[in-house]
Amino acid sequence: MIFARLGDPGPFTDYRSYKRHLQPEFCRVCAYCEVPDGYYKTDEIFGVEHFRPKKHFPELDCQYENLYYCCNACNRFKGALWPTEDDILSGRRFVDPCIEDLYASHVSPTTNDELDALTVTGTFVLGVIKLNRKSLVNYRRRREQAGVALLRLKDLFAECRARALALNLDEEARKFAETTAATLGEMVVEADRAFLEAYQRKCPSPNSDLSAMKP
Repeated sequence: MIFARLGDPGPFTDYRSYKRHLQPEFCRVCAYCEVPDGYYKTDEIFGVEHFRPKKHFPELDCQYENLYYCCNACNRFKGALWPTEDDILSGRRFVDPCIEDLYASHVSPTTNDELDALTVTGTFVLGVIKLNRKSLVNYRRRREQAGVALLRLKDLFAECRARALALNLDEEARKFAETTAATLGEMVVEADRAFLEAYQRKCPSPNSDLSAMKP
């Protein structure tokens, strides 16, 4: 995924003040591992990351275009590392998720929920940010399993409802069937909501006006 920036809401003198503006721009997912903050139940383990590290680029400390929404683990692994010009020319570089999609061009999922590198750049990013760490492999596995289970639940609900409506029931049995169907329907809606909260990106509309978020 390539993240679309919606404009600098600042200026602010403390880069951390940008966090709540970055969250919707990055669809509430980490810029690197793409795990939603809802998966962790709190955005407290997400923060503001400097794509070009402030250690090497102090002039970009509060430049909005250099600030990304990122989980603390990826932020910690990426750290202050920045490749040399020779590294960049050889492909050993970070992928800017606001310009290109790491997952479309440089890495590919495997059957065991890990990621394989397709390019030198992919190898570099996987190694530095550790995108095959256990927690991310578990996340990708649970996302797949949850998606399959949700589809099965929806199919089961539709089948049960159709069968109940097809039966020639007396009044009491019909009311019971309708009540049960309504309860199951609510469960499906809740399961769908929980899945979206934990596993899906939540991007703002391209026409969103974030200026209203200014303090």
